[in-house]
Amino acid sequence: INEDGTNLNSLYSFINDGDTGNSPGYAPVGSLLQSNNGKLYGACHDGGHHHSCCIFSFDPITNSYSDLYDFDITHGDYPLSGLVESSNGNLYGVASAGGTSLVGVLYSFDPSTNTYTDLYEFEGINGAQPIGHPICLSNNKLYGMTNVGGSNAFGVIYCYDIASNTYSDLYDLTGIGGSGSWGSLLQANNGLLYGMTMRGGTDSLGVIFSFDVSSNTYTVLHNFNGTNGSGPSGSLIQLSNGKLAGMTMTGGLNNLGVIFTFDIGTNDFSSVHDFNSSTGSTPWSEFKEDGNGILFGSTSNGGQSGNGVIFKYDLSSNNYSDIFDFN
Repeated sequence: INEDGTNLNSLYSFINDGDTGNSPGYAPVGSLLQSNNGKLYGACHDGGHHHSCCIFSFDPITNSYSDLYDFDITHGDYPLSGLVESSNGNLYGVASAGGTSLVGVLYSFDPSTNTYTDLYEFEGINGAQPIGHPICLSNNKLYGMTNVGGSNAFGVIYCYDIASNTYSDLYDLTGIGGSGSWGSLLQANNGLLYGMTMRGGTDSLGVIFSFDVSSNTYTVLHNFNGTNGSGPSGSLIQLSNGKLAGMTMTGGLNNLGVIFTFDIGTNDFSSVHDFNSSTGSTPWSEFKEDGNGILFGSTSNGGQSGNGVIFKYDLSSNNYSDIFDFN
């Protein structure tokens, strides 16, 4: 699709085969990852030959789709996010179910050999149901969050050392300090990690937090209260001006979500747009900045047909535009 919303081209249509077990995957989740080899990689949370989801690739040069690996429950099931690439060329991701304890796994995938490896199986007490994909830092370690589990059952922040194959539960969420995360962490230019929880906090509507990996220090920076948004389900991004930006799924003037910015220097939070049913509502994802202060994103509902929209938001003018309506 062009940046002005014209010329939308459908490149590949996912196939739901019913119960035949021959689908190459359908119901894709999370963002696509463009690997260093030029191909796009993602995950589906249904389909595959075991009806237990799959990892796929898409070649944007030839428009060819390939089902690369089918999950089998024993080694993971039901991924709800995409993948991340490390400097070793491997891709990493999480499945929210499956494994020995049936509460999720952390896995790697080698795109050169199409080899899947179940690296770590969550057990509950050290985290369960990871949803957002991990991020890979320059120290060759993966960092991520789980939706539940941990000593308080509200989720954990974890680390996985790729070199030593060692998993560490770094912090157990407390509920009042946040509970449950559906998104991924972000490393900002100050070196700290930032994230959001869907629940917990002062009003039980979610929080924005920072995490210092050098001291394992967790700090609540903002409590959502409904008026300024609630239930953030995606991930934060850092803008070219240094601020963070994100979206909530609910809350705001119409209880259909908001776009917000957060200044990590002053801890100043600003709700800059209230979603509505006519031009897009209930965003589940994160957006991208084009480098010129324009954010592009999508919503799961709203628009002319109620099936969601692609939108752009101009940070300098605070102008929101619905540029394409799904039908």
